[in-house]
Amino acid sequence: MNQIKLWTKDYLCVLFTTFFAAVTHNIFISIFPLYVVEIGGNNALAGAMITGLVIASTITRLICGSLLDRYGRRKMLIIGGFLFALNTIAYNFVSTIPGLFMLRIFNGISQGIYFGAASTMVADIVPEDRLVDGIGYFGIAGSLAAAFAPMIGLEIFQNLGASNLFLFVSFFATIGALFTLWIKSDFIPVVGKKENHDGFKVPKLSMLIEFSVLVPAVISFFITFGNSSVANFLAACGIERGITSISLFFMVNSISMIVIRLFTGRLTHRYGLSRLIFTGAILVGIGFVMIAFAYDTFMIIVAGILCGIGMGITTPLLNAMIFKIADPQRKGVANSTFALFGDIGNGIGATVWGTLSQYSGYTITYLVSAVCIVFAIVIHLMKLIPKIKLNPQYDR
Repeated sequence: MNQIKLWTKDYLCVLFTTFFAAVTHNIFISIFPLYVVEIGGNNALAGAMITGLVIASTITRLICGSLLDRYGRRKMLIIGGFLFALNTIAYNFVSTIPGLFMLRIFNGISQGIYFGAASTMVADIVPEDRLVDGIGYFGIAGSLAAAFAPMIGLEIFQNLGASNLFLFVSFFATIGALFTLWIKSDFIPVVGKKENHDGFKVPKLSMLIEFSVLVPAVISFFITFGNSSVANFLAACGIERGITSISLFFMVNSISMIVIRLFTGRLTHRYGLSRLIFTGAILVGIGFVMIAFAYDTFMIIVAGILCGIGMGITTPLLNAMIFKIADPQRKGVANSTFALFGDIGNGIGATVWGTLSQYSGYTITYLVSAVCIVFAIVIHLMKLIPKIKLNPQYDR
């Protein structure tokens, strides 16, 4: 690895392109259902379009992993960035329900390429001893966009209209795409590589799945699956329980997540990845239990802080670990495997927690969410720690 410092031009460009893309993505999340209704649709149609986007994005990321390793991260990042920008610009010219549905599908494809390539490139361009910091700051770029972009998007949509909003996000998406042109990468793809280290042919499934990172990916699945109960149903829980300031949870949660990521690298050097992942998961589980019994603002705020710190630790550290475990030529597939398990957790979580909360209430829902974290901790103790003991470099 040639880089000897973290804050290089290439790394900053990755952060900027991710930030501008994340602003666009989060604005669409906040206003898209409203826009669908405005042009004659309904919430059911909006939901179907969102589902289509998620499915398209998940499939694309799964396929894109091997393409990143085969053809190079930079090339795929540029393709994804400009496809994403063109897709965003197209919203200025389409105002029918069928047209929007096709744009959302294409949106999922372009996002799958763009975000998958960006996160993999981080692992290529940052020094190995700063990998945790690099992934942590990369996550902050997305978190900052998620913190304020929906509010800005709603303000523009409500006061200036959809046409001006689409011009605004088109500008942001284009700026993000342009940043991809200034990023360089030392990664040299091994085109046509069909063998693993032992000289045996790689099974076809291994072109899409990196089996060496399944343990951290499964841990991530249970944490993400449990956390989807918060993302999807905490607002409704707050309304039912009369907690009028439920939005404070999301504010303190985002702030806590950003702050802890500033220090995660230093904490890792001192305590190791496995110990911090364990601690982060414990904090998330405690946060879920507090939500289960929360009927006032104070408990919601404390739960938000605990969940923010816990998720801010576990997500980047598990992501960093998969890059340490995987072969350098398989980082793209490893990253897509990790993202796939997270996508599955988020995808099925909405259905499971919606059904459970409907028939069993929110207390049971969040207690079961905490049980998911227990599963993650058990897998961590029984599978990941023995793997780390055999390969101590994974923990640094």
